[in-house]
Amino acid sequence: MCHQWRTSFETFFKDMGSKPKKGWHIHRVNNDGDYEPENCIWIEPKKHAAIPKRPPQKNINFIPAKRTHKKGLTERQLQVIDFIKSQSLAPSIRDIGDHFGITTKGAYDHIKALERKGKITMQPKKARSIAIVPDS
Repeated sequence: MCHQWRTSFETFFKDMGSKPKKGWHIHRVNNDGDYEPENCIWIEPKKHAAIPKRPPQKNINFIPAKRTHKKGLTERQLQVIDFIKSQSLAPSIRDIGDHFGITTKGAYDHIKALERKGKITMQPKKARSIAIVPDS
């Protein structure tokens, strides 16, 4: 979903207007595109149901979407680590999301991935407890 719609219902409403009739859905014209003004329309349920569904994709030839580095981190994860290191006080997950223009959930997912990879630690239920694990 485009950043403007995630952060402002008023912008979404200005772009899409109110639901034309009960039961209508938001439909992406291009299924590979984002939910954004140029790619979304209101569609009635019967027409929506008639659109052919994509066949399920198999992971046989899975190619990661993001390039990984020697350390097994994505470019965004490296950016998050650099951001954490640049702060005098450990940032909150919301601070990280705001800095990168992503949702708090997106920032949380990056933090949890870094924690799983052993690059950071966090104390449960404690604010601003993100700490970089020194390289061994």
